[in-house]
Amino acid sequence: MKTEAKKKNKASLALYIAAVLFGIYAIFSLINTALYISNLISTQYITVSESLTDIIVYFVTNCGPYIFYAAALGGMGYLVEMTAGPRREKSAADESQTEENTAEVTPDADLSSAMETIVDEAAPEEESTGEPAASGEAEAKPEADSDEKENSDKEASELSDIEKAI
Repeated sequence: MKTEAKKKNKASLALYIAAVLFGIYAIFSLINTALYISNLISTQYITVSESLTDIIVYFVTNCGPYIFYAAALGGMGYLVEMTAGPRREKSAADESQTEENTAEVTPDADLSSAMETIVDEAAPEEESTGEPAASGEAEAKPEADSDEKENSDKEASELSDIEKAI
């Protein structure tokens, strides 16, 4: 039995590491901010009742961004890991199968008939420009070009009649 350890995506791993570092710095900043505020209160420079909003703003300003960055980077790491999905290494059986597929060669006649079929199916509808959709159709339908020119002339005259009426 083989026990395969889950390999993390390198990008998600880097994001997780950055999230942990920001989390550690957020804790460090939170402790330093609390010590600073407690020193200000102990020296009676500020009072909690009068400066409560200033104290909250100071905590949010000093610690908030790092907490947000840690959470955002952790979330991005999770998303990268989920979108990448599990990676499967190529086995020897897969390699031999691809070698067999590349060894098969189709004759040129089959390729040319397949290309004609693809071109015929993928050819766009005839447009009013008078040009055929594919080069093979130009040889087979010389009469269609004259019909298209007549139709485009009729449409142009109808449009000019409409413009005169307006």
